[in-house]
Amino acid sequence: MQYHVNVPVKYLLEAEEWKRRKIAESKMIDLGTAIRVSGSGSEEREENLTEVIKKIMGTIEAELRSEGKLLMIVNSYSEAQTAANYLNRLLSNGKTVACMCREADEFDENMILRSEIADFSDHSADIMVAPAQAIERGYNIVDKDGHSAFGSVFFLVRPMEVPDEISSKCTKLNGYLERHCVLSGKKNAFDRAAKLRSEATRQWSLMERQGKMQLSSLDPVMKLDVTASLFVLILQIFGRLCRITDESKPAPRVYFADGAFRRSEKNTAGYDLLNELIDYLDSMIDNKKTGKIAETLYQPFYEAFKKGVEKNEFADISDDIYSEEEEF
Repeated sequence: MQYHVNVPVKYLLEAEEWKRRKIAESKMIDLGTAIRVSGSGSEEREENLTEVIKKIMGTIEAELRSEGKLLMIVNSYSEAQTAANYLNRLLSNGKTVACMCREADEFDENMILRSEIADFSDHSADIMVAPAQAIERGYNIVDKDGHSAFGSVFFLVRPMEVPDEISSKCTKLNGYLERHCVLSGKKNAFDRAAKLRSEATRQWSLMERQGKMQLSSLDPVMKLDVTASLFVLILQIFGRLCRITDESKPAPRVYFADGAFRRSEKNTAGYDLLNELIDYLDSMIDNKKTGKIAETLYQPFYEAFKKGVEKNEFADISDDIYSEEEEF
């Protein structure tokens, strides 16, 4: 930064009340499909993705009759192309789909370059399919009045971080050490450094080991890390719909389509992301020390999510692997 004002931060900046109210009116809908894309084997993933799309076509067609374009979320560029091609075969009435592509990809009329997605409001397509990691932040995709071009977002898959991404692991390790590593009792600088290295090595080994475990088998700290990471990813994608300048337009709509958002029907004690998000949001909002900050940042999303997504009290085990391999 060019300028820095060295004064204590004693205030919170909030959006206009009408914007917060409009975001809180967002519709959050669990479509309840039993078809699981995330966590399925690579040979089954494409088929499961198209099955999810076929299952929810009624909802997609209804959204196409509403105001605003549709954003559909997958986990890779290849999945984006698969989904776009399949949707273009199913859609009628002149509706079309474009998938986000890398600059180096072979280009055709059903693709939109990543560098050009900010202009999607003027694109002829009614739907954009994009990888979660590619669209989560950095883009204001708005119309000429600055209002979001999208009216709704469909999570066709449960979004995931890039598996085994080294920078993400380093960030998490640094955060863990800053929060948990107590160096009291070590007066000598060399002793403190040795203890820090020892704890970092232990935690890194734990992250490597648990990164290949079932989500339901993670210890509470690692499970919370997964939930927090996915919450941030979902919230940032939701933010593409929250560029609001026209109060008269409908509130955003969010659809969770992948069956992997919920537990598997077969077992009784597993990781249910939508349940975990409810608990995570509750704990942040209710925290006596940081609750006010959490309210400022997340209250509108929290209200919409709690109102729209019913907590599933029937526990069962997910067979998903957190380190599932995706093609990014």
